[in-house]
Amino acid sequence: MDSNNNYEIEVKFKVNDFTKLRNDLKKINAISNGNTFEQNYCFDDQNFTFKQKDHILRLRKVNDKVILTFKGAKEFEGHLKKREEIELELSDFERMKIIFERIGLNLRRIYEKKRENYLLNNVKVILEIVPFTGKYIELEGDAEEINQVMKLLKLKKEDACDYTYGPEAEEWYKKGYQLTFEEEEKYNGR
Repeated sequence: MDSNNNYEIEVKFKVNDFTKLRNDLKKINAISNGNTFEQNYCFDDQNFTFKQKDHILRLRKVNDKVILTFKGAKEFEGHLKKREEIELELSDFERMKIIFERIGLNLRRIYEKKRENYLLNNVKVILEIVPFTGKYIELEGDAEEINQVMKLLKLKKEDACDYTYGPEAEEWYKKGYQLTFEEEEKYNGR
């Protein structure tokens, strides 16, 4: 297997509203690939070895799929984030979770996302909402094509996030919350 295929290149921007982005995507003929709801479960050992190495071991439920993902440490090339990403589709979330527990891995974080998925010039364009932290647009693909899509959508390099869901996420985790829509609703008293 070619190890270059195991890398993702992406850039993420925090936004206040999706209305203009949706209109712009429509104007430039982006292809809608539908909406998804994701539940992400991150595991680590008792010493937080993955976190210390900036690695992630994640089980994701997305619609009817279960995906196991390993992510390596982040590398930045300017505004673009690159990291090793190896994914495997599984058939049984609960059994994989039990295997993790049996080998000494514990569930450390949960975060959910509501995503609108588009494709533009071979770049995945994702409008996503993450509880407690807000709205984001993510572009994933080839570096040159990502930069072209950024120009089309008038996204500036200097506005790119150099984090994943930022300091807000860390604060909520420290307070004992998981980033789920249910916990956000409870917190907001709905």
